[in-house]
Amino acid sequence: MMKDEIQWDQLVQQVAAVFSDLTIKRGFQYYKQGRVHGLDRSDPGFVKALVQENGPVVRVKLNLNVLQESECSCKEDSGCRHMIAALLQDAALEEGPVYSIVNAHSADLARKTAQTPPELELEPVQTLGSAPALSVAAYPSGSEQANELAVAEMNVAQWHRLFKQCTASLGSAAQAVQYAQQALQAIYAVKPPLAPVLEQLFGLHSHLFVLDKLIGHTPGMARPSYLYLGYHTQLAADDMQAAIRLSLSEELTMTGNPEHWSLMTDTLSYLRKRMLAESNSRSHYFPDIYYRFWMQWLAPQVNGTGRFLKELEVLEAAEEELGSTLARVPWLLARCWMYVFLSRDKEAWLLLKEADRSSALQLPPAQLMLLLSVLRRQGEWTRLVDGLMAIGPLLGIESLDEYLTYWQAALEQLPELEPQMWDTLTDMLPRSSSIYAQALLERGRYRQWMDYQLSSGSEPLNYRVTELQAIERNAPELLLPFYHQAVERHVLLKNRQDYKAAVKLLKRLAKLYKKLKLEVRWEAFFTSFVTRHGRLRALQEELRKGKLLS
Repeated sequence: MMKDEIQWDQLVQQVAAVFSDLTIKRGFQYYKQGRVHGLDRSDPGFVKALVQENGPVVRVKLNLNVLQESECSCKEDSGCRHMIAALLQDAALEEGPVYSIVNAHSADLARKTAQTPPELELEPVQTLGSAPALSVAAYPSGSEQANELAVAEMNVAQWHRLFKQCTASLGSAAQAVQYAQQALQAIYAVKPPLAPVLEQLFGLHSHLFVLDKLIGHTPGMARPSYLYLGYHTQLAADDMQAAIRLSLSEELTMTGNPEHWSLMTDTLSYLRKRMLAESNSRSHYFPDIYYRFWMQWLAPQVNGTGRFLKELEVLEAAEEELGSTLARVPWLLARCWMYVFLSRDKEAWLLLKEADRSSALQLPPAQLMLLLSVLRRQGEWTRLVDGLMAIGPLLGIESLDEYLTYWQAALEQLPELEPQMWDTLTDMLPRSSSIYAQALLERGRYRQWMDYQLSSGSEPLNYRVTELQAIERNAPELLLPFYHQAVERHVLLKNRQDYKAAVKLLKRLAKLYKKLKLEVRWEAFFTSFVTRHGRLRALQEELRKGKLLS
């Protein structure tokens, strides 16, 4: 049953009361990773779901009327990330306020503060140009309409000055999760109701302001004053980034209002400035947001190529303007983005190759994946294949599983381009060995898979029986040399543990020979094997324990 606005608001308040902000953010990560499945809403007022952990599946039962009485099979004492993940999945299915749930603590404090508004003495904020100065404090206390007018007519620079005033009393000593929460609470306490576009932009900038504070950026500095973030600050910054990504994932519907477009342009300028001034040690924050802002909010609103060309010009001019202080990796990737948006892919991939040839530049895999996601989202399958061929050699091992999913998506649409995938994965060996072997199995190239395993000396026991079922079903004879080679390798090591491994493989061989109706060949092999290794008493003992010898 669909909830109304009041019910959702009550649920968000419960979330803030039952779950810590950190638990909510971790549950959001599980939700975004697609770990929730088997959602069951057949019992009114309750939601059951399964949440995939690294180990066993966790079972969740949510009591939507009294969240505190919800249950989870994990070992955590109170409200856990699994419950939040299940709740967000349910909210998404019901088209509920996912973003409000994730930011339940900020919204709850803003609500409480709005009931007893603090007396703020804010210094006047000067506008750019000839417009009169605006100040929230200049309007009569309690005048919601006046406050809305003040905030709605501010530009981005004025918003950030307002945020600075709101958070001035917090100081800068506690730059961690608690600071981030308090800063957002202070900002949202003075936020009046706004039009939908302004609401989204204001929310984005409030999080950007806090993130900027956390990672230590100081206007006018080409680099932050220190290179590495502490653990708790890193955690808080990651939480801010996750909230910003969620905000940008929600559709932005522009109305053509020139003032709204001015805010969008100012936002782009702000993100560009921060991106081009980030140190390599934390270059995944503002560059990531810059790319997602383009991909999810700005590019869908753009008609023609003019805005992309203008951005490319601004980026190219930045090299001369910033000189040695320019953060070259995000700068280079930003230009690649513009080339991709302009369908000038050859220039984009050449830029990436140029960067790869320089040992000083390390391209962030996550941001390269975002480039591919644009082409996939647009259904540009031929261009996606070209991008996969260009980007593959630049990736580290940690990104290869995601990289393979893009190949799979492209080949579903263009199966005739499969040879390009094999050429690329082969050129990437040995780094691509895991996904190369996986792709061979998935595409039924069993003989090539087996040749690769034999040539690389792979261990059969590293594969679960279920992983080899496809070969056993379609080409079982290929497994014989795989098992035989490994048996001899284990026996040669002459220790008890390897003898046990050899016996496990011999038992698999016995079943395989039986399936192939080659029992006579098995008996001949096994008799010879026992005779050859008759002096290895420990091996003989393991054979008897495995019931291969009487």
